[in-house]
Amino acid sequence: MKDIAVNLPGGFSGMPAHLGAMHAWFSSGLQPPGYICTSSAGGIAGAITVQQHERLFVKAEELMINLR
Repeated sequence: MKDIAVNLPGGFSGMPAHLGAMHAWFSSGLQPPGYICTSSAGGIAGAITVQQHERLFVKAEELMINLR
């Protein structure tokens, strides 16, 4: 099977969407991406994604919800 690449562009306002999309991806059982390209705030979502740990996804999503 071919490797899959994911691009998570920068911008703090897009980070909740990146986290939610990657969390859904890993929860669905799809093949994990072979490459993750990020910039700026997308790097935070990328770093959480690489670790593939449910607790980290949930904690980051809760932080995004509670930001003002």
